[in-house]
Amino acid sequence: MLLDTRGLSVHFSSDSGPVHVISNLSFGIDPGEVFCIVGESGCGKSMTAYSIMGLLPENARSAGEILFKGSDLLTLDDESYRNLRGKEISMIFQEPMTSLNPVLKVGYQIGEVLMTHYGTSKKEAISKAVELMNTVRIPSAEIRANEYPHQMSGGMRQRIMIAMAIACKPSLLIADEPTTALDVTIQSEILKLIRGLKDENNMSVLFITHDLGIVSEIADRVGVMYAGRIVETAPTSEILKEPKHPYTMGLLNSLPAERGRPLIPIRGNVPRPDDLPSGCKFSDRCDHVIESCRAEEPVLKETLPGHFTRCIRAGEDLWRS
Repeated sequence: MLLDTRGLSVHFSSDSGPVHVISNLSFGIDPGEVFCIVGESGCGKSMTAYSIMGLLPENARSAGEILFKGSDLLTLDDESYRNLRGKEISMIFQEPMTSLNPVLKVGYQIGEVLMTHYGTSKKEAISKAVELMNTVRIPSAEIRANEYPHQMSGGMRQRIMIAMAIACKPSLLIADEPTTALDVTIQSEILKLIRGLKDENNMSVLFITHDLGIVSEIADRVGVMYAGRIVETAPTSEILKEPKHPYTMGLLNSLPAERGRPLIPIRGNVPRPDDLPSGCKFSDRCDHVIESCRAEEPVLKETLPGHFTRCIRAGEDLWRS
């Protein structure tokens, strides 16, 4: 296993005490696998990515283990993490316009990764940046390398971010909602590009999204996240056809299906981390809740081979009922 996250917990210090945003999170990613974390905004998806990248704010504290190639990332000092970040593990951030430096040419920004990790000369780094821009299907790469981010479309800026992320051929690529601000045509192209680069370089990908439609296009396995916890994880085809957790069912029911069938949104909102319900954290929004759900938080248990669910009613036929 390339990445093995075991019992990861993250909390923020506040005047009223610690605020837990991730609780006892465990999942793994095999070499060459695409693992998707899916859930609504506020579920802790991006915070999980920042924990792996070592980019948590100063007032955040983490516990547990994040094993990457057998070494616990949470025990690394700052210098060791800097040497790893961008080289062995890299990340595509959500919004390329704010992630790219507006006063530096995009060719230099891509080449800077190579200069930092390999000591490549500026001239050679810019030359390799052009090659990378060709790899991510940017036309007229030699000309575009001398442009600034504001001179490019959203799709092109996202491709620049991808070129930066793959410059050192990382073992693990984290893509944090990389298609959110893009139209559906460009979104499809970006997904195809990431999958193709994964196959070419034998990378593993941790793909973060709120859209189960995207999951069906790119993921090998899925982890559904709610309130800082994995509530269901299974191979993609299985979780889309036979979900076991009411939250996963709610996400699927809220997607457009056949013409004429109304969308069924999940009622309510994701609770604040400091105001979670007792027992199952989804109990205040669940249409299948019973009294036992509020008594104690369920554990993540295997309901089918390779299919794990955090629900005491997982064995019942609740889907579309």
